[in-house]
This record gives sequence, structure tokens and C-alpha cells, in this order.
Amino acid sequence: MNELQKQIFSGLIDEIMMGKYRVGDTLPTEQEIGKMLQVTRHNSHYAVKALEDAGIVMRNKKRGTVVTRIPSKFELNSLKRFTAKKVCILNHTHEDYRHIHWNERISVPLEKELNHAGIQMEIRNVSDIRKTDDYMELLEEITDQGVSAIVIIPVSGGTDFFQESAEMFFRYHGSIFIFDRGSLNCDQSILNTVGINDFADGVTAVETAFKNGPVSRIIFCMNQISECNWQKERLRGVRLGAGRMSRGAVFVETYVHGVHGDFPLNTSSPQTVLIACHDEAAAQFIDEGRHRNLHPGKDYKIIGFGNDNRFLEYELTTLSPNLELIAKHLAKQILDSIANREPETLHSCRIRSKLIRRKTL
Repeated sequence: MNELQKQIFSGLIDEIMMGKYRVGDTLPTEQEIGKMLQVTRHNSHYAVKALEDAGIVMRNKKRGTVVTRIPSKFELNSLKRFTAKKVCILNHTHEDYRHIHWNERISVPLEKELNHAGIQMEIRNVSDIRKTDDYMELLEEITDQGVSAIVIIPVSGGTDFFQESAEMFFRYHGSIFIFDRGSLNCDQSILNTVGINDFADGVTAVETAFKNGPVSRIIFCMNQISECNWQKERLRGVRLGAGRMSRGAVFVETYVHGVHGDFPLNTSSPQTVLIACHDEAAAQFIDEGRHRNLHPGKDYKIIGFGNDNRFLEYELTTLSPNLELIAKHLAKQILDSIANREPETLHSCRIRSKLIRRKTL
């Protein structure tokens, strides 16, 4: 349908939903619609045909176009996707961490791709919504607006919420997309997902360390004990990488700041590689090492994850999430969904990060 036909289609749906036409009522003829809206009969024909294809009306030679059913609110979004020109971003992350989970490196290229297709992007911060009922109300509000798609940025521990609310989300599964920084278990998600491959990044960190020179010891450093999926996946990747690269000769130790001490080394050990769970932890361990006159790149090596701009002064070797490529994949999934390509397929895509080599390796 062209833009004019989409407007007619959307207007007729709104009138049916508001009760102007009930089941059994007859819509104006295509010619009458054309005269009322000052459009050609050709345009009104395709708008009414779209209603017929959706099973909302039925053409009858004697009675005309009859309303056969009223669409549910859950169906309304998929119907209005014909006319919607907006994607809504629901950001669950706390204000202090939004620069990590959702920043300009992903939002700008995603918005550019969507705008190129004539679609606007709206961002809503919803970190205060935790209950299923509240989320249902929010989704109904967004659905009434007829948005083309919804992108959710979950927080750590959000897996339980998605499982508990599985039935609710499944009603929208064709138009909901997840951008996951490691908060969810990919296998447990019932929605389209694009995210970071934390496991592969752990493997890359170890491979990089071994390619840089002899390695006799690997220590995975955490600033706290955590059940976060991203941390477990990075550690799992580090262990597999160490086993592969050393053929089982080098084992991965774990070290938690404050539990095992402040710093895992007492003397210089140039063949020891510390792999921090993220850049913030790496910076913390570097500071503690300096108190012992031990310096990264000289007395030990250290690698982080995230490429966090807050710690650029540490000149940290790190794995930088390829947010630009993630934005490209996310945009493609959204546009394919709007165009109704592969409607029965749920996509899950995990993208490896880019190595940024600096002075700590």
C-alpha cells in the first residue's frame, strides 16, 4: 500500500476499535470513502482490501463490506504496523550505567538506519518498571500508538522477569527485540535478540595474551562475586581459551577483590596475565598494583572488557563491543519484521567484540 492507502486503513481500524462500527455493521462503500476523504476509489479499495485480508471485514454482494470481528488490543499493533513509522526503545538500565548499555555508538547508527527507511526512533527510560502488570499497561499504551517495533534493553537479573512474563511477551514476540549486553541467557529468551558474544570475547582475550608472549599464569579478576551471565560467560571463554592455547598446561585462577585480598601478585611476574571481568575492575586492580610498585605491561599484563571511556587514562588493552555492527544487525531485524519477512522466525545474533591493544599488554 502507498502512504495514502495506509492512512485510510489506519483510520478505518481506529473507527472500528472506538465502536463506530460494530460486528455486523456495514462500512461505507469504497466510492463513499473516497468522496469523504477526497481520495480516489483506487486508494480506498486497497485500504478496505487490507481489512479483508486481516479478517476484520467481509465483502458481501448484497450487503456490501460487513464488519466480521473487532481486533483485540494485542492484535492492534500488528495491524497498525502497516501505518506505523516509529520504533520505541525501552531502556531498563539504571541512569548510572546507561552510558555502558545504551550509548551513541549504537543509538546513532540505529536511528540513522531507521530514519533512512522513514521510521522515527523514540527512547523511554523505564528502569522503575519491575512488575508484569505495570509492563502490560506500558505495552498496551505503546501498542495503541501503533509503533512498528519495540526494542528492550534489559538489566542483569532480568531473565526471571522475562520467564515469569513469557505469555505476555509472546503476544508481542514478532515485534519485540532485545539488545542484550549479557544480562540474559540467550537460550532462555523467547524474543528476537542481538547482543555481545561474551564467551567468544573471553576466548579472544586469552588468545591475544598467548600471541603476545610466554604465559605461565592466568588470573580472572573480579571486583565482586556475581551471578551475572556476562561474567560467567567471559570466565567460561577464558577457561576454554587457556585450555586450547596451552594444551592444559596453564590453569585459570579466579581472584575476587576484597575476598582474596587487594591484588593477586606480590612481586613482578611478566608472564602472568590478569584478565579482568570488565574495564572498571581492571582499573581497580591496576591502582592496587601500583601501591606495590607493580605496573601493567612491565611487571604483569592485564586485559579488560568494554572499552569504557571513563578509564582511558589507564591505556588498557580491552575488548570493545562492536556496537556499530550490532546496530546494523538490529536495524535489519526490525526492518525485516516490519516488511513481514520470515514472520515465523525468531533471530538470535551474538557479535564478537573488537580488540583494542594498548600499553597494559
